[in-house]
Amino acid sequence: MTVTIVGVVGDVRRFALSRHADPTIYFAFRQQPARYLRIVAKSSIDPTGTLVALRAAAAEVDPHFPLPG
Repeated sequence: MTVTIVGVVGDVRRFALSRHADPTIYFAFRQQPARYLRIVAKSSIDPTGTLVALRAAAAEVDPHFPLPG
């Protein structure tokens, strides 16, 4: 498989913000579909407001994307 690097991110904490950062590679979902999606977010606003903001951001990309909470 040939891939093109389109960006680099640092400090990816996949399971919890309190755990160490892991080396991570992202692929376009259509190239490598995943069975699940995990979002880890740190915010200065309350959890409900954070979830509302995450849902709004996801809806901008795909209005039909399910984001349970």
